Amino acid sequence: MPKKTDRKFYDAIVIGGGCLGHAIALELAAAAVKTLLVYPVGHGGDSATLAAGAMIGAFGELVHTQKGPVERQKLEFRIQSQDLYRPWLERLQEATGVEIFTASGIFMIANRHGRQDRANLEHIQSQLDRYGRRNEWVAPKEVPGLSPTKTFPTLKALFIHDDLSVDSADLMRALGTAVENSPFCTVLHQRVASIVPRKGGLSWRVEAPAGEWLEAANVAVCAGARVASVLGDRLLPKLKLPTLSFLKGIGGVVTGAPSFPHAIRTTNRSDACGVHVVPRARNRLYLGASSHLGYATAAARGITPGEVIAILGDTSYEIHQELRDTTIEELRFGLRPACADDRPLIGRTRLPGLFLATGTLRTGIVMSPRIAQVVAAEILHPSHPSGNPFPADATRPAGPATGDLNLANLNADRGLGAYNEWRQHGAASARARAIEMWKRYLALAEKDGDARIRDMVDRMEAGESVADWIW
Repeated sequence: MPKKTDRKFYDAIVIGGGCLGHAIALELAAAAVKTLLVYPVGHGGDSATLAAGAMIGAFGELVHTQKGPVERQKLEFRIQSQDLYRPWLERLQEATGVEIFTASGIFMIANRHGRQDRANLEHIQSQLDRYGRRNEWVAPKEVPGLSPTKTFPTLKALFIHDDLSVDSADLMRALGTAVENSPFCTVLHQRVASIVPRKGGLSWRVEAPAGEWLEAANVAVCAGARVASVLGDRLLPKLKLPTLSFLKGIGGVVTGAPSFPHAIRTTNRSDACGVHVVPRARNRLYLGASSHLGYATAAARGITPGEVIAILGDTSYEIHQELRDTTIEELRFGLRPACADDRPLIGRTRLPGLFLATGTLRTGIVMSPRIAQVVAAEILHPSHPSGNPFPADATRPAGPATGDLNLANLNADRGLGAYNEWRQHGAASARARAIEMWKRYLALAEKDGDARIRDMVDRMEAGESVADWIW
């Protein structure tokens, strides 16, 4: 057990090393809150922030089939955050001296490859007009850098003046430097082992794997797709959250590309963000994107050949034919957190002093300045309204009534991690642990259990030989 002298006390502990975690830590530090930012060494391998195209646009996520009050709330929250963005970036650059590459304006296009492209684009334009945002229709041949194949001619193009794109790597360098320079911020590069409420409910204890105890009156968890793992078995059932999941997103950076002064993207397609190219610093170009649901330990394998083919093929066919002849500098993937009720989870929870910032899917970077304001306001002034439409507390409908799918999915993921360990190293203990974790998963998930996992447990218990299992 750690000695009493191993304990360190803070006003707030923020768990998560992406854009949201850094933004929240800086917002708290600006209010002279003694803050600890915790994330593991080597963070970034599956970071949604670093893998993102980072197009800062409130309207690009709209599709014409979703027009309810929740979509309106999400749009207006994104608008609030986008309005904060340029001053936020200017403050970061001034405070750190780190130059953050940006490109103003985004072209959105429609072509025959996306069956709903035109309807989505017209809906986006109508909402831009409704909120008084500058936009104009542009002849496709006048869009700089747009040169698709004859198979996928561009049918319509819309230029959104106030949107911008950001080099996410530059942004993270600036955020990291700002945190390091702050007299009120400390960074600990460790993975969190557990979060435990202290007796009396007046503080929280965060335990790092080395056995160090860290205590704070407030803890904010913004660990992306790892939120369920950080919260763990004891907290997840108490929080009654909507079911959490993630989408694996893929993107790449190339050199030797034609010039693109502005980002170009299609509208959303099949619950994904469509095809896009985004300018980057030093004459590089970001290409994206693909996405699919999965388990975290399966996605952590990295990027598949099929995903690379999809990115390069779609951008070459639909945006510029010469992209096929560029040089791949970097491929990245990120795990984008999502909620079953299709709304972010922001701020206070059912447990006093515990806060969340997750479920943002593709809009975490876009919404970071506003989310940071909301979370900091709720920590600093717990009894005051914060203007938060997406709280994670009892005002939000509870998650699944039967079992707990978040706890179930956590065990599914643990089982897959143990299975991979067994396949790679042949340890019998890992094989037994995989079966145990998957049985827990199936008991909790009940009728919602994944048939693939049930089949795998049956085969492993029957002693059958199993091939590598890749999702």
